Amino acid sequence: TIRGRCGVPLTCLPAAGIRNRQWLPSLHSTDDLVTADRSRNFSSTSPTLGRCPVVVAGSANTDMIIKVARIPKAGETILGGAFTSVPGGKGANQAVAAARAGGAVTFIARVGQDVFGEQATAGYRTDGINVAHVLRDPDHPSGVALIFVGQGGQNSIAVASGANGRLSPSDIARARSAIDRARVMLLQ
Repeated sequence: TIRGRCGVPLTCLPAAGIRNRQWLPSLHSTDDLVTADRSRNFSSTSPTLGRCPVVVAGSANTDMIIKVARIPKAGETILGGAFTSVPGGKGANQAVAAARAGGAVTFIARVGQDVFGEQATAGYRTDGINVAHVLRDPDHPSGVALIFVGQGGQNSIAVASGANGRLSPSDIARARSAIDRARVMLLQ
């Protein structure tokens, strides 16, 4: 096991597997994904980072999920079932996981100046994440992922990167002081 400078196994910070701001290691069906309860807290077995300074640089998306009987074929329109919209993006998922594990997290990302960017930033604040370096892009929308989830758990995903694609080296450079203080840095 590789350990970070805080002594925590780095494998405790999954790059994926967080949806709806929850640890979801026990999902057994698409119903669990679509109906995940936002009020659940981490169990006492969740990894902890203390207040270790963590910087995460990566994507922030809004996942729009439609549960369907089957994935549509090319050119086909089908009627879906349950719809949900949840926070996503690999960088955002890492930041939330680290914050929920007790890390003092700074997130470096770009979101649009739209409702999705507002909701994402508000969610990060709720999780105690420093959003000083989550930039609001006036020219590009927030990233979104459109996800079809079939009854058997298979999925089909299309991502519009939006403002994520505009995160630049200069954006990262502006976060230099946070990066210098960090004991762990996650890049997506």
